[in-house]
Amino acid sequence: MAIKNFALIDGNDIVTNITIYDVDSEAEGVALYRAALGDNTANVVETFQNANDASTRWNFAGIGYTWDSANSAFYEPKPFDSWTLDSSYQWQAPVTKPNTDYVGDIYLISQWNEGESRWDGFNATTDTVEYVWNPNTLAWDSI
Repeated sequence: MAIKNFALIDGNDIVTNITIYDVDSEAEGVALYRAALGDNTANVVETFQNANDASTRWNFAGIGYTWDSANSAFYEPKPFDSWTLDSSYQWQAPVTKPNTDYVGDIYLISQWNEGESRWDGFNATTDTVEYVWNPNTLAWDSI
């Protein structure tokens, strides 16, 4: 027996709940979950905590995630309209995320700015956006 995680999926392919069973197989976990729900037709799918490829359904499911049954993949809600889903079922911004969170000794929190289609560097110490990411130079520019 092993601890396995199971996602309950609604009619819109959205994960509505996650539960854990100590079972030998996915089929056994699905049957237990359906029995607990009193619904033999409930859409229940095993989800894997260390998911990262097709054999593990790409991502560990969370409430609100989408289940893509055709590709056997879970993916999180789309964070912004401009982002696209890649072949690993991860959302990607139209501008690659900064590869550093520092300007000198200043730590920045990278925030996607949908209106400007850019990454802003938020300085938590001053509570302001002080930098923007320049994808051409791969550096933060002061604003």
